[in-house]
Amino acid sequence: MPVKKTILVLFSILCLSLATDIVIVADEVIIKADNLNVRTKPGTAYDTITQVHEDDVYPIIQVEDDWIEIEVDNESGWIFNEYATIKDTDPTNSDADETTEELPSSITITTDQTHLRGGPSTDHDIIAFVNKDETFEVRSQSGQWYEIMYKDDKAYIYKGLIDKSTQNSSHILRDKTIVVDAGHGGHDVGAISVNGEYEKDITDRTARELEKELSRLGANVILTRPMNQYIYLSGRASLANLHQADAFISIHYNSFPDSTSVTGINTYYYADQDKTLAQDIQEELIISSEADDRDIAFGNYQVLRQTSVPSLLLELGFISNEETEQLLLTSSYQNKLVTGIINGLIKNMR
Repeated sequence: MPVKKTILVLFSILCLSLATDIVIVADEVIIKADNLNVRTKPGTAYDTITQVHEDDVYPIIQVEDDWIEIEVDNESGWIFNEYATIKDTDPTNSDADETTEELPSSITITTDQTHLRGGPSTDHDIIAFVNKDETFEVRSQSGQWYEIMYKDDKAYIYKGLIDKSTQNSSHILRDKTIVVDAGHGGHDVGAISVNGEYEKDITDRTARELEKELSRLGANVILTRPMNQYIYLSGRASLANLHQADAFISIHYNSFPDSTSVTGINTYYYADQDKTLAQDIQEELIISSEADDRDIAFGNYQVLRQTSVPSLLLELGFISNEETEQLLLTSSYQNKLVTGIINGLIKNMR
C-alpha cells in the first residue's frame, strides 16, 4: 500500500476512534403543567399528537419563537414555551438551570372574595376570603398551590386564581377569536329563578364579564347578542362559523323547580374533538367556583350541531336554587365563573 494512502487510512481510523469518545450534550426541557398539548407544528392551530405532564423531561430538537420542538416517543412535536423550562445538560455549564419554576416572592389577588384554605387542596376548609389587589408573601409551593402568609399564619391559594397565571395566559389568548353566546334574549326569557329573575339577564351579565376579561387578555371577542334581543339559534352558530372562531361558548343557567335543592355546573359538547375542551373548562370552573361537579356530557343542541368550530354549551348553575341564585347576582361569583372559563380555554390552547 502506498505511504500516502496508508497515512490517510490511519488518520481516518484515529478520527473514528476519537469520535466514539465524544459525548453529545443536548438541552432538555422540563414540563411545568399537566396535560400540555404537543402539536404537529409551532402554533395552536395545528393538531395535537399527544400530551405531556408536569415534571416530565424531554430532549429539545429546536426552539422557534415561543415554541419548543421536543422528542416524544421517537417522534417530534411542539410545545408552548410558557409551560416548560429549558435545562442545560452540559456538565461544564455552571449556570445550568436546576429548578423547574421560579417561586415568586409575592402574589396579588385578582378577584374579590377569593378563597384561602388551610391546606393545598379543595378538601381543606376555607379559612378566609381576600379581595382584589391584596398582596401576600409567598413561602413555598405545593403542587398547584402557593403557601402564603396571612395574618402571621400560613394559608394556601390555588395558583390559577392569582395574577401570575393570568399574565402568562395573555400569550395564548392574544388574537384568538372567541364567540360568546348569551343564551336566550328578547321575548325568550329562558328559565325563571326562584325569586323571579330571568335567565336571559343572568346569561347576558356573565357574557359581558367574560367579554371584558377576554378582551383584556388580547382576544377578539364577538357577542352573538350585544343587546336584549332574540337571535335565532342557527344565526348564533353561523356567526361563529363565519368568523372561524377559535371557540364558541354558549352561556346558560339551569332550573329544576321540582327539586330546588339541586345545584351544580355541567358542560355539554357535541363533536368528539370538543370533549377535551369540555373537560378542561369544566375542571377549571369547579376549581374556581367550588360548585358541585355535574361533569361533562354529550349534548344534541342546535347551536353545537351547526357550529363547525370548537363549541360548548355551559350550564353554570341552577337558578331554581335560592342560594345559587343569590351567588349569581354578585360580582365576586360572576368573576369566579369567568376565571374558570378563561383558565379552561388557556389549559386547552397551551
